Amino acid sequence: MDTTAPSAAPPSPPAATRPAPPRLTLIGAGHVFAIQDILRDAVVAMRPDVVCLELDAGRLNALLAKARGETLPPPQGFVYKRLAAFQEGVAASYGAGVGTEMLGSLQGAQAVGARVALIDDAADGLVRRALQEITWRERLRAVGLAVGSAFKALKPRRDAKAEVEAELARYQENPALVLGELKGTFPTLHRILIAERDERMATRIRKVLAEAKNVVAVVGDGHVGGLLERLGDLKPTVYRLADVREGRLPRGLVATGSSERVGFSFTVGSGPQS
Repeated sequence: MDTTAPSAAPPSPPAATRPAPPRLTLIGAGHVFAIQDILRDAVVAMRPDVVCLELDAGRLNALLAKARGETLPPPQGFVYKRLAAFQEGVAASYGAGVGTEMLGSLQGAQAVGARVALIDDAADGLVRRALQEITWRERLRAVGLAVGSAFKALKPRRDAKAEVEAELARYQENPALVLGELKGTFPTLHRILIAERDERMATRIRKVLAEAKNVVAVVGDGHVGGLLERLGDLKPTVYRLADVREGRLPRGLVATGSSERVGFSFTVGSGPQS
C-alpha cells in the first residue's frame, strides 16, 4: 500500500506579483454632438494601449478624407441619403459634424501612441442585409413613419433641436425601454443593426483585451447596454452619453504644438462583415 502523502499544490503567488487584470473603459458617444475635444482629452487622460472604435475601414477613410477637406461622393441609395441628410442636419444644429466624436478619439490615440482597433462591421453590408431581411410588416411601419416625417417637414420647424433633446432625455431616463420599443416595432432592424453588432463588437473587444492591459472603447451609446451584458464579467468603467456631454470624463491635455492631423496604426476587427 502506497502511503506517500500527495504532493501539495504550489502556493499561489503573492497578490503583489500577480499580473493585473486588463482594464476596460466603455464610453457611450453620439454621432451628432460637439464632443470631439472632450473625447480626445479623455483618451489622453486614460492613456490606453488600444482605442476601440465603432467604425469600419470605409467609414474611417471617409471621416479622414472629410477632415482633410476633400469632396466626398454623395451616399448611394435612398436609405443612405435620407439617413445622411438627417444626421448632418441634426449635427449642424449642435455646431458639429457627423462622426467628429470618432476623430476626437483618434486624435487622443495619436497623442498617447495608442493603437486603434476598428470593431464594427462594414456599414454597406449592414444596410444591405437589413433591406434584404426586413419583413413586409416592418416595411409598412417604416413607410408610415416616413410619410409622417414628410408632412412634418412641410411645416416650419424652429424646435427641431428641442425635439431631439426631448427624445434624448427620454432615452437617457430609460435606455432599455426605448431600445425595447425599437425591438418591438422593428425586430429585424434591431437584430441586425444592434443586437448582432453588440455581439460581434464584444467578441472583438475581448480579443483586443487578450493582448492589451488598458483598453478604451468608444461606441454609440445605444450599444453600451448590450456590450455590458456581454462584457460585464470584466467590470468595465462606463461613461454614458450624458457623462460625455456634461464633461464628466477624465481630462488630459494634448502637448502644446501637437499636430491636429490624425496619424496612427490600426487594425480592423475580424468577423462576419456581410
